[in-house]
Amino acid sequence: MSSAATEEGKPPSSGGASFSLPIFLQGGSGEPSVQLRPEDSHSISSPEFRQAPVRVVARFRPPVTDEEFQDAPAFVLRSGDSVTDCHAVSADHVAIESTDGRYRFEVDYAFSEEDSQQSVYDRIGRPAVEEVLAGYNGTILTYGQTGSGKTFSLFGPSFTEPELRGLAPRAAEQLVQHCVEGSASGESDFILRCSFLEIYRERMRDLLHPQNQSLRVKELPHRGLVVDGLTQDYVGSASDVLKALSTGSAWRSV
Repeated sequence: MSSAATEEGKPPSSGGASFSLPIFLQGGSGEPSVQLRPEDSHSISSPEFRQAPVRVVARFRPPVTDEEFQDAPAFVLRSGDSVTDCHAVSADHVAIESTDGRYRFEVDYAFSEEDSQQSVYDRIGRPAVEEVLAGYNGTILTYGQTGSGKTFSLFGPSFTEPELRGLAPRAAEQLVQHCVEGSASGESDFILRCSFLEIYRERMRDLLHPQNQSLRVKELPHRGLVVDGLTQDYVGSASDVLKALSTGSAWRSV
């Protein structure tokens, strides 16, 4: 996973060309492919797409440098004939257009600069975890240029301040809470294990155990592609997962 350097406490700037595109894959069948190319006008918000496993959202971050504060807005949101500023407006199924008319992307949802970590999680993180708990695969991928806010959205600037936590720690808390409640009710018993893998410059690293260098991609008959040798640490609470995330983040390359 690539990362972005963002100012602590600041979410992903619409003052420049700076926004991130978390690509949300949820349940369903098939293997859809989404390509976001500036020269195309995409129908990502079409009814057919909304029923597909892939959903795409954009999140704008506020300006953080003096230069960005002086810049004019680079993007607007268009819904039909209505055009709004992306600074403080969030919207469903809109087109993001550059003010010079060169770029246009249609997305399922656009988060404004004012949206909190909690609101982002409620829309794209919580449904993904619910699908996983229902037996489907779930993936959240953040994509964007350096400084667009990927790391802020995915991890947050702090694991110790609940309101600033990103998608990953919030998903861990939801998952563990579900397992704890299920065990308490006697309905099920759960075993939770955690891994933290980095792929950087075509090299794989086990971030929970950096000394582990014996990682290989293998394809197993009943499991598909797996990273052979990647350690899996047992976790029994949300705090255990947060500790693992904090440990792994400290070893990331960027």
